[in-house]
Amino acid sequence: MKLGKLGHGRVVQDQVRATTALNAYLQALGWPKVGQCLCIQRRSLRTASGVETGHTHYAITDLTPQAAPARRAFGWGHVYRQIENCGHWVRDVEFGEDRCSARRRQAPRAWVVLRDIVIGLLRFCGARSIAQARAALAFSPERAASIIGIPLD
Repeated sequence: MKLGKLGHGRVVQDQVRATTALNAYLQALGWPKVGQCLCIQRRSLRTASGVETGHTHYAITDLTPQAAPARRAFGWGHVYRQIENCGHWVRDVEFGEDRCSARRRQAPRAWVVLRDIVIGLLRFCGARSIAQARAALAFSPERAASIIGIPLD
């Protein structure tokens, strides 16, 4: 199956293939709930330069082909990647997560939790841009404290 779309100055074509032929092999390796394997080949053509690139990705799901045909499984994976990339991008770019020097014991996990709490609070308060919200709150400690219920007088 091929899926094509035009956007951001490029034409993207995805070819998705699904198989259950690898299930027994993967189950023998310790993956007991394999339903199917997907091969996603993406070709992208930049309309301005004519440069074409291609990538191949693989996915494993516990859903059978009957429960999730290739097109549906690809769609779910695509949505997951968008969510994952968006969340990771905010934590990495806005909060410098990859540059964090905390490496011992539970410190890295604690920082992730704190970053996620801040992002969640800002989104709950209606922030469309985490960067703009952080900049606005940096100059207003009273507003920042009020978000978590601490009145500053």
